[in-house]
Amino acid sequence: MKFGKGQSEVEINIASRTALFQAVKDRFAQNRGFALATLNLDHLVKLPDDPAFTAAYRAHDLVVADGRPVGWLARLADQRLDVLPGSDLVLPLADLAAQSGV
Repeated sequence: MKFGKGQSEVEINIASRTALFQAVKDRFAQNRGFALATLNLDHLVKLPDDPAFTAAYRAHDLVVADGRPVGWLARLADQRLDVLPGSDLVLPLADLAAQSGV
């Protein structure tokens, strides 16, 4: 799902926890790194006013929804996104890295 418009548009390209963990497992198996962004309301407000911030977001490989407002906006657009706060992902992703020997 895309948020913003024009030069400040960014896309949530991972819609669920299952999809995120599969994408990370795949990257670990391929010995590929990744950058993960967790899009929240504060970020949505900053994107139109900060081209460098937008460029950084666009450089991320994986982008997930972080925060209920982003989930609500997706629902209004008839899209379903799991809300995946970055703070809730640290330990599970670290565990996955350990299990994968990364």
